[in-house]
Amino acid sequence: MGVVAVAVGALFGVLYAAAGLRRELAVFWATLYGLVCWIVGWFAVMPPPLRFAPWAALKDPTLFQLAVAGLLSCLGFGVVLAGAFTLFGPLQEARRDARVRAGRAALSNGTLSASRR
Repeated sequence: MGVVAVAVGALFGVLYAAAGLRRELAVFWATLYGLVCWIVGWFAVMPPPLRFAPWAALKDPTLFQLAVAGLLSCLGFGVVLAGAFTLFGPLQEARRDARVRAGRAALSNGTLSASRR
């Protein structure tokens, strides 16, 4: 099961990098990714007797518990992805802002300029 989680997380990382997302949006996209994983899991991965459990869950309490547990686990996985990509994601915006601040500081300092006032 851990291999599947690593593969699904790596796929999110590839999509995250390919889309050029910022760290601020990682929470939204990781949560959406977790919901999509839950939906795909129910319709593609589950064995046929449980495949349509989210709709059948309204009638059967056991299937309802299974559906809620699956939803919570996928959302929890999305939260972990969001935390990881927020903490360890690339600092593209921060680097650009630092360059802009450094450039402004050098231009605004009159004592470092070659011309006299």
